[in-house]
Amino acid sequence: MEVAMANKRKRAPRKVTTPEPEITGPALVSSPEEARALIRRASPRKKRKVVYTELAIAGEDDAAQESKVDAGFESPLTDLDDDGPAEAKLPKKRQTRKRKVKEPVVYDIPPVETKTTTFKGRLGYACLNTILRATKPEPIFCSRTLRIDTILKPEFGMDYCKELGRKNAEDLARLIQWNEENNIRFLRVSSDLFPFASHGKYGYTLEYAEKELKASLRGWLADDGMFGDKDATIQRFKEVYTTRLSDEIKARLVLENDEMCYNADDLLPICEELDIPIVFDYHHNWIFPSVLPLPELIARINAIWHRKGIKPKQHLSSPCPGAESVMEKRKHADRCYELPPDLPDDMDLMIEAKDKEQAVLHLYRVYGLHPVIHENLRPEKAAKPFPRMVKEEAAAAAVAAGEGAEATPTPRKRAKRAKATLDETADALAVLETGVAEEPKDLEDAVEVEDALVAAPKVAVKPPRKKRTKATAGSAEATDALPAEEGAAAAEGEPGLATKKPSVKKRGRKAKSTPSAEA
Repeated sequence: MEVAMANKRKRAPRKVTTPEPEITGPALVSSPEEARALIRRASPRKKRKVVYTELAIAGEDDAAQESKVDAGFESPLTDLDDDGPAEAKLPKKRQTRKRKVKEPVVYDIPPVETKTTTFKGRLGYACLNTILRATKPEPIFCSRTLRIDTILKPEFGMDYCKELGRKNAEDLARLIQWNEENNIRFLRVSSDLFPFASHGKYGYTLEYAEKELKASLRGWLADDGMFGDKDATIQRFKEVYTTRLSDEIKARLVLENDEMCYNADDLLPICEELDIPIVFDYHHNWIFPSVLPLPELIARINAIWHRKGIKPKQHLSSPCPGAESVMEKRKHADRCYELPPDLPDDMDLMIEAKDKEQAVLHLYRVYGLHPVIHENLRPEKAAKPFPRMVKEEAAAAAVAAGEGAEATPTPRKRAKRAKATLDETADALAVLETGVAEEPKDLEDAVEVEDALVAAPKVAVKPPRKKRTKATAGSAEATDALPAEEGAAAAEGEPGLATKKPSVKKRGRKAKSTPSAEA
């Protein structure tokens, strides 16, 4: 009997969906519901929220409003990006870096030891102001210059050269104004104020900078060349000064004693004869001193200035600490710490120091000459040691690290010591062979020779090595190549005088080239 088994598989009920409306006519949809159905079914674009609003217009019935809404409706399938009240794209905000607020630098200015003086004149500095030079974004200084190669370039030329001079003159007015605010009324102007203005080929007049430049300048000459004959050079200078220089140049020319060639004693007779003022430099006189005492010398120098009706001018600078040689003494220190004792009361003193205006303000504080603005003070930097001092410190540190042992010598020093040892050995051998020593130059040499004679028999001296010809070790050729005594010693096998034993590599080569006795 066949039994029909019912299928126990459960079938999921079909989801009843509303039939899609049949779209006819020019409009794709006729209601918002149909539009949403189409978006869910077929739109692959990004969905946007569409808000439909009804506007009630006064005087119209509901049927007229519905007809207007249906007539103006467009499908979101056509232009989703443009239709509807989509949110407008806002431009991206540009990210700006937060500017760091720079706090004002506060310098630690140590107090100074005050001193007294009768000096009532003016102190000044040369060419550059360190505070204005460090001004940002545009530094203020008066030494802009260029090279002739830059002038020859078409993009620069002489216009660029003149513009540098005009900018220098413009900054010079700012520098003078800063000095006036800080009670500094003496300044040396840089010689680079107008680049190449006095050049034979690229020179130019200063009429274009008349607005920026209204101050008269005074120049001086530091005579520092002898050209083989000092007296002849002085005579040439006298001849050129009296025959070739105009009165305008003579009225602006002064001389200065230097530290190498012409001291104050050399210049004083010339200047008294030709009535030329002398700018006395204390530092140069310390290196190359004059014979006359300073009070008498300064009195005669100032008399020339007074005859010309000009206030005397002098230079002051200090050597760097630790200076020993003349070249080291010539270098200027960062500041001057005291005024010279023979300084006249009323004169202009130029401070030649690396710290420029800070050196002047330092002397203002030490002697109480003028009040200073504390914000314009800067601390003094540590002095840089000379290269000689650096080497000495390094050698001392090496000796200390080696517990008192001598530092490792350089190859040059080792070569010098080896040569000196060979010379001493040769002298000792000569004394042993002849028994006669060289005649001593002085008593110390005689003592050294006597000590060498006493110590010579006790010390075995190794003779200097001599060149030998290339030959097989122990062969007759090698014995013949040596001197008579050394050859005999080598034949007898005396140690110390035999030929040097060749290396394994050389012995292999010689064994191939020299046939053996058995062969």
